Amino acid sequence: MKILILSHAQYITVALPKVIEFAETLASKGHAVTLVATHKKYFFKNEIFINNGVKYVLSPSILFGRYRHGADFYDSLYRIFLLKNNKYDVIHAIDSRPSVILPALFLKYIKKVPLILEWSDYFSDGGTIQDRSGKIYANTIGYIESLFEKGFRLKADAAVVVTTKIYKKLIDIGFPRNKIIIHRMGFKKEQFKNNNKTLSREKLHLHNDEVIFSYFGRIHDNDHKLILNAFTAFKEQNTANVNLLFIGNTKPIFKNNMPYVKYIGYVTAETYQDYLYATDICLLPLKITNGNLARWPSKFVDYLAASKPVVATPVSDFKQFFKYNIGILVKKDTEKEFCNSLSKILNERDNWDQMGDNGRNYANKNLTWEHLTDQIIKFYKKFVI
Repeated sequence: MKILILSHAQYITVALPKVIEFAETLASKGHAVTLVATHKKYFFKNEIFINNGVKYVLSPSILFGRYRHGADFYDSLYRIFLLKNNKYDVIHAIDSRPSVILPALFLKYIKKVPLILEWSDYFSDGGTIQDRSGKIYANTIGYIESLFEKGFRLKADAAVVVTTKIYKKLIDIGFPRNKIIIHRMGFKKEQFKNNNKTLSREKLHLHNDEVIFSYFGRIHDNDHKLILNAFTAFKEQNTANVNLLFIGNTKPIFKNNMPYVKYIGYVTAETYQDYLYATDICLLPLKITNGNLARWPSKFVDYLAASKPVVATPVSDFKQFFKYNIGILVKKDTEKEFCNSLSKILNERDNWDQMGDNGRNYANKNLTWEHLTDQIIKFYKKFVI
């Protein structure tokens, strides 16, 4: 099958690695996969190459920074120019931003290619735009993105969603439920075979006698404040040698020195894995907002795949997963509740291995890209002529 994947993300930024894993797994199963993303630097020229069986088409954008993530109409038109002479069996368009939906609709109507439109992030009505962007962005480009988010959903032949909240939202606006599939972001099983806490701590010069709680990736300020205040209160109540690590592009937001909080910064993929293995407990302190309720944080899958117990707030579809005893689901998104949950998980140290095993076993059965791509191909075939 010839599959076109359209992404609004820049190559290569935080939003794209999981999409690349998805594309590479499809390619490994014999499908001809083209992945379109925005070039991180180019303004007026494109770049095309093949890597791990996937054909990459990187289009230019005349905007800067985060504004290059799908809001550029020039990028949209350039993509149409690049794709107009190619043949595909199906289009998998990720979110409905201008640089994705406009070339997708062109190919659907002009080339008669079935359009599968994914809804993977909730931007408007108190969603991601309000959570993570300033007022200027929300009332200018963000306003246009909000219109695009829902305005073209009913044009698709079928839909992919990442959470139950978005599934219900799509049905509410009139999309047929029999044409929707819930499709999570998964993981590559082979990347999590060398899980050795002692060896990873030796490589990272971390002590075996300390307990490490970690958060991976970027974090929004409100979520950041939640975990810092909760962890500070936790430290006041517990004398154990427990440290909090932030691994990824996250910087301190409080001026006062917290010796038990360490910001590692951006690391390579290999070092990321080592920090994941070296960690005792992984954290997901997300405030209960429309955006976070609709999200599927891809780091959650990595936490499970690495056999780590998780402490998380009740966002996304987490309630469905924590019933398998994979950690602690905090009752509310308050500092007090999160602090209490940290103390509780610390006192359940004898159960950490079992919690980690439960998460890994569930992930290996249900969340590998091997499994998820088998499901999505069956779904595609229902709509391919």
